[in-house]
Amino acid sequence: MRPGLGLLIAVVLLAGCGGGSSRLSKKDYEQHLKHDATLIAKAATNASTADFNSPGQYARRVDLAQSDMASAAKDLDTIKPPADAEQDTKEIVAGVRYLAKALARLHHAAATSSFAEAQKVSSDIAASPEVKGVSTAITDLKRKGYDVGAFSGS
Repeated sequence: MRPGLGLLIAVVLLAGCGGGSSRLSKKDYEQHLKHDATLIAKAATNASTADFNSPGQYARRVDLAQSDMASAAKDLDTIKPPADAEQDTKEIVAGVRYLAKALARLHHAAATSSFAEAQKVSSDIAASPEVKGVSTAITDLKRKGYDVGAFSGS
């Protein structure tokens, strides 16, 4: 075999395998949304109910929340949603990634027992255009007839 030919064949075969080349059906997309909305809701509960007076426990719960947020963002970013949900999905991914980064800042605040930093992160989240974008995207998806699972409380 000529040098490089094996690599070329491997690339062609991998490209033919797809890995997300076709769009999801509405039903399959909704399953992803519901699963990821559940992860995000669990993350929000973990982060919002943690007791900052116990920095170690707070840091652990925020770390779990960050992991769930990152998993949800990764899943939503790797799927190919129906065409009418593509832009909304991008908005959700951007917002969830923003929240995962904010949770990393909260984790740092807990590790350093900086209540002031934790308050700053909380106000940044509340004012974030990325988080507002998630809410707008969810509203748009619901208007289009999508079942958004736990996002429906958004």
